[in-house]
Amino acid sequence: MQYSKTWLQRHFLRLCAIALFAPQLAKAGDTLSARVNKSPTLNDIADNILCYTRDQQTILLHGISAGPETWQRTKLTVTCTNAVLFDRLEANKLANGNGYVKYHIASGRAGSALVTVTVTDDGGNANGGINSISRSFTVTVNPLPLVNTSYTLLNAAGVNGKYAGSNNAQTIKLSAVSPGAVRYNWYPEQLVNNASSATPEYYIQESGPRTFFVTVTNMYGCKTVDSLVVKSLAAGKLYSLSVFPNPVSKNAEVQFIIPHDELYVAVEVYSAAGSKLSTLYQGQAKGKTPYSLRFDGSPYVAGVYFIKLSTPGHEEGFKLVLAK
Repeated sequence: MQYSKTWLQRHFLRLCAIALFAPQLAKAGDTLSARVNKSPTLNDIADNILCYTRDQQTILLHGISAGPETWQRTKLTVTCTNAVLFDRLEANKLANGNGYVKYHIASGRAGSALVTVTVTDDGGNANGGINSISRSFTVTVNPLPLVNTSYTLLNAAGVNGKYAGSNNAQTIKLSAVSPGAVRYNWYPEQLVNNASSATPEYYIQESGPRTFFVTVTNMYGCKTVDSLVVKSLAAGKLYSLSVFPNPVSKNAEVQFIIPHDELYVAVEVYSAAGSKLSTLYQGQAKGKTPYSLRFDGSPYVAGVYFIKLSTPGHEEGFKLVLAK
């Protein structure tokens, strides 16, 4: 078979072109392959277990990136099951590959929800690319104990004769009822015969009212503090502590009276967990003189608080409900 000179020239040029441009064509093919978007990144998130609270919760996120394509932009989204558990749920990015999920438990809610955080980049998913990654964790909210407190006068000498021979003595049985409770702690513990009992006895050695606090713990380790004011039958000294209105939405008036002059009187605000939050009054006070103080509830979340009146020889408290 014979080939023309022109055909041979064309074939030679074609072979030269293939040899010359083959490396560039291969590199272009590799470049096209490299354009398949790689997955963004997000580290695993630990489950969150807590007792019911109205305080905002924050969970930090780490390892947020667009993957190998560092020039891409990313965004965070969050979804959940059992959405009624929350009245607020959001996710946002911070610097250096970090971020956070913030949530707020809805009033009175308990239970669990599966929360899913998704990182999405702007690289798309063409040619089998991956532009998102999701991590899920469980939020479990355990309920607080429900507590009802009361007291009963037993008799003047003590039901078991423990205080026999004490003139005009009274023995009072305190009671805290809480379904599912595993532990009780009464305060002041030195005034009762068994501070870890649901029904300890209190031997009255002084006239006037006495305030007790009981911390109840349930099977989840969650705690509630309640107060109980015991009013002695003995004619006694005048101590008065009151709050109006109660429940209160923001501001309330706190009034107190003591029976005689004192060099030191304190009126303080405590949380339901027993932590001191603020001092409304501290200093000298005159006996049989009404004092009026202002409680500002704006810094606090809705819940139960206690106003405590203290003198060198007397303590009592008042339960305040803040409803917002």
